[in-house]
Amino acid sequence: NNLKKATRTITMTAIGTKSLGILGVTEPKMTESLELEYKNVWKIDDASVRKDALGLWRSSPGILPPGQEDDRLNSLCVVAYDGDELAAVSTVSISYDPAVRAKFAWFRCMVNDNYRQNGIATELAARCKVAVEDWAKTHPYEKLMGFATVV
Repeated sequence: NNLKKATRTITMTAIGTKSLGILGVTEPKMTESLELEYKNVWKIDDASVRKDALGLWRSSPGILPPGQEDDRLNSLCVVAYDGDELAAVSTVSISYDPAVRAKFAWFRCMVNDNYRQNGIATELAARCKVAVEDWAKTHPYEKLMGFATVV
C-alpha cells in the first residue's frame, strides 16, 4: 500500500487567553518587507472583499468545493491586502465539537502563493482570535468556548 498516513493536529485555545496555543510553528522566511493592510471583516458584508476572496479561492482548484461559496463567504474573518491585491483570506466557522462538548470557532486560511512563508497565516490567526473574542463578549448566549484549527 503506497498510501501515507496523514497526521493532523487540532490546536485549540480557550477564548480570553493570551496564547494562540499553536504547536510546532516554524519561524517565517521573510523574503521581503511586506506592508500588508489587514482588515477585520468578521460579520461584515463587504461586497468588494467577498468578490476578491471568491477570486482568490477560485484561482486554486480544489480549495473551494462546489456549493460551499456562500458558507465560506459568510464566514470571512480577516483578510490581508497588498495594495489592491488580496494576499490572504481567513474564515471562521462556529460549530459544536461533541468530543469536548463545547462550541468552537474553527479557523482556516489561504495565502496567495506569491505571499507564502512571510508569517501571514500566523498573523491572520492572531487577528481572527481577537475578532472572534470581541464578538463572543457581545454574544455571550452563543457560549463560544474556544478558537481552533486543524494543522
